[in-house]
Amino acid sequence: MRWTAAGLLLLLPACSGGTTEPSSGVATVRFVYSASTTTNPNIPPSLLACIQFSTPTHMHVGWRRFELVNMTAVGADRWELTQTDVPVGPENVFLISDPNACLTQEDGFATSNITANGVALVSRDVPDGGGPGFGFRVSASGTVTP
Repeated sequence: MRWTAAGLLLLLPACSGGTTEPSSGVATVRFVYSASTTTNPNIPPSLLACIQFSTPTHMHVGWRRFELVNMTAVGADRWELTQTDVPVGPENVFLISDPNACLTQEDGFATSNITANGVALVSRDVPDGGGPGFGFRVSASGTVTP
């Protein structure tokens, strides 16, 4: 009876995460978002819902099922966030919510001025995240490819 149960376990599908491609470990990636660290006081009241959703400036981390992680203000025009669990190999995606982006993007998602380990990333659609975001791959050594 034990052999049958063990054999059946081998046939069960594995639990899946946020990506369909296998990872070969994790790497550390430092994200820098170049944008004002204070909310523009001239944002109209009609955008209040967007501002509330986007404050404080934060990242929706795709490899963690779009978990919300606050970014840290560094000076007047720079946000940073370091992640130590970025899957090596598959494409990783994320979105940045910024209240100042509400002026140009109805959901408050940033569409420019982001780097990952010093490499500029280009905005793209992230359907699972609900808006525009960014995608990249990272190697075990931390080299980022947009």
